[in-house]
Amino acid sequence: EYCKSAEAKVILENWLPLTDFQSIQERKNKGLEWQLFINSGVKNPLRGFETIKPLFKRMKVEGNALELEEIYYLGNFTKITKDVKEVFAINSTDDINKNSNQNQTPLLSEIANEIPSLEVAENAIFRIIDEKGELKDLPEIRAIKQNILKIRNEIDSVIKSFTNNAELKDALQSSVPALRQDRQVLAIKANHRGKIRGIVHEVSQTGQTFYIEPEEIVRCSNELIEEQAKLERELKRFVTQLTKDLSQFYYEIKQALELMIKLDVSYASCQWGLSNNCVYAQTINFTKDNLTLLGARHPLLGQKAVPIDVVFNPGCKVLIITGANTGGKTVTLKMVGL
Repeated sequence: EYCKSAEAKVILENWLPLTDFQSIQERKNKGLEWQLFINSGVKNPLRGFETIKPLFKRMKVEGNALELEEIYYLGNFTKITKDVKEVFAINSTDDINKNSNQNQTPLLSEIANEIPSLEVAENAIFRIIDEKGELKDLPEIRAIKQNILKIRNEIDSVIKSFTNNAELKDALQSSVPALRQDRQVLAIKANHRGKIRGIVHEVSQTGQTFYIEPEEIVRCSNELIEEQAKLERELKRFVTQLTKDLSQFYYEIKQALELMIKLDVSYASCQWGLSNNCVYAQTINFTKDNLTLLGARHPLLGQKAVPIDVVFNPGCKVLIITGANTGGKTVTLKMVGL
């Protein structure tokens, strides 16, 4: 629940415990760096981003076109990666706490620095769509939309000429136009249908009402359909070309996602620890150091757990736990194991 992305949630749900000492230390140190970063008060650049992994295969198909919403998802992702790179690049040279010049987030900065720059892809995306993910008012699109608006106004004007005509008052079943097959029609009483010439699109079940598209509107409706089809073709052309342009950054986007997931997973782990008042286990060498747990609780039981001390004295290799049922022997074993 602390993850920023669905991809990171999948990774965490399939995580298994580590046994390699170096990998354990690296995972722990990433969490410690996130804790330092969070406590520094610097605004976290890691924000939620939509699932983009399923888009990769489609980006590689020649002539394929992503949906406008999907392109917006990619654009949002490129912005977040840029913010992450910028913030951690600063913190890789300037100490978050400003007490020294020593790098305080080396592992996180290393991941951030490996994220490829997606600025060219970002510019290509937001040249066509705005910050809300809607298509910009491009010149090619604007002219078609103006024609569509002009035709719609013409249709409305013709419709009003019928509904406001006093001579047709008795012929109209309703003064409000209806919509049939995406065309504006008039509801005409059956015994007056001859007063308006046009195309009958529908007849009511009772046969008392004919839905007629006047001849004057037929031409306009046909032109409207043509312009709408033209708009769809133009939109398809834009997104197809943009998808093709973005496919050039396929490997960069894929690599960036993998690295962002790493940051997301380590961030979520750290946040879980902070939310549960956890502390990071000290690094010990079991061949030299004695296992010592003071006031330890099983993390899944939280405050419900009774704190216990477990100490292996020097030279001790075996510890026998005895007691009645429900006394906590299993919990103690699991807690020591963790």
